[in-house]
Amino acid sequence: MRIRPALLASVVIAIGSAVSARDIWIDAVTVVSPELKQPLRNATVKIHDERIAEISPHQGHGKRVADEVIDGRGLYLAPGLIDSHVHLFAIPGMLPDQEQAHPDIARAAREQFPRSYLYFGFTTLVDLISTPRGMAGWNSQPLHPDTYFCGGAVIPGGYPSNFFPLSMRYDFFPYFMLEPGQPAADLPPGTEPAAHTPGAVVARMKADGAICVKTFFERGFGATHDLPVPQVATVRALVKAAHEAGLPVLLHANSSEAQTFGLEAGVDIFAHGLWNWGDTPPGAQLTPAVRKILQGVLDNKRGWQPTIQVLYGERNLLRWHSWRSTTHDSCSVRTRRAMKLSPIPRGSTDGSKCIA
Repeated sequence: MRIRPALLASVVIAIGSAVSARDIWIDAVTVVSPELKQPLRNATVKIHDERIAEISPHQGHGKRVADEVIDGRGLYLAPGLIDSHVHLFAIPGMLPDQEQAHPDIARAAREQFPRSYLYFGFTTLVDLISTPRGMAGWNSQPLHPDTYFCGGAVIPGGYPSNFFPLSMRYDFFPYFMLEPGQPAADLPPGTEPAAHTPGAVVARMKADGAICVKTFFERGFGATHDLPVPQVATVRALVKAAHEAGLPVLLHANSSEAQTFGLEAGVDIFAHGLWNWGDTPPGAQLTPAVRKILQGVLDNKRGWQPTIQVLYGERNLLRWHSWRSTTHDSCSVRTRRAMKLSPIPRGSTDGSKCIA
């Protein structure tokens, strides 16, 4: 498969970022853009001082001055792509303590991520859970997409903060909200309740430069099904404060229970599709309960991010053949030793044991 034809947009961006006040021409390229009814073939594009200055519907002829000419034959040029649901703080397949144990691997991965987004044509990202410190680390890379962030409004012990050891949990999730009866043992020393009301949390996010708020309704998955979830009154207060600050609210909600909750609470966007239908396994036919939820999404004009690629990514991460040893039915011995993971019993088919 040729990847290069679809990536000329990111190549141009990389060129533009490295030079200034130059004229670059792209000849005989196919332009694909949302405002075009059909691709514009054999076009010539002029870039002046890092901006597209001219698009001609046919290959330019005649005298011209150019610092560089790119042969676009067989290639496609498109506007930069936008991914509105990314998580840049985590390394897929590594938990925070594993990242601390293997800083060289983590550093190499984090240096590569922004280049990979650009390589595949993504020039704008929205990180749905971040902080100014997280954005500073991302923006310190010499070449990266333009990136915006949401503040993650979690409740203590709730998803996804439950994956982080207490020693580092609230460094990653400073915008946590307190609810009535919250055990003090779950909180950082010196926590001031007044600083963690929905209104106070939104005000801090806004001051930190967030463009949106994300909160969560997730009871867990795999072996975990008893995580705390927020009260509807808490999320309603969060939505009210966010709207007053001009920020939309996204809800992590991948089940029928969670999306019903989100409709009741008045969130703006569901950040996941309906993967879990409660006691009814998802099937080809929509159930009356699922139809009611989807109709509510339409009637209330809510945003809905299916995020189907997450499922394919999980499958690829845990795909058995990518971890198998050539000597026996186990995850790669060398990989597991490097990650300090325990051996898997011979003959096991549980790919989930390939990660901690």
